[in-house]
Amino acid sequence: VNKLLFLPGGRLLAATRTGVWSSDDRGTTFVRRLIVPIVEGCSDFAYSTATDRVVVSCGMHSPGGLWMSPDRGGSWSSVYGSTT
Repeated sequence: VNKLLFLPGGRLLAATRTGVWSSDDRGTTFVRRLIVPIVEGCSDFAYSTATDRVVVSCGMHSPGGLWMSPDRGGSWSSVYGSTT
């Protein structure tokens, strides 16, 4: 796990080498929400309390990308960089 993000309402997001995972039960179980095509995986989050959007950065030593979630990590779309 590279980074954890605790969201209002109890959702927990984890940025890992295998993508982004979410938990709605305080970390007892996780569901993978984003699979990225980058070997290094994801490393950091940014969260806007004004819009409830989450941005994750992926790729540390290779060209990476940014993905955004409009629904607190439920779904993701590429906004910059690697999409394959």
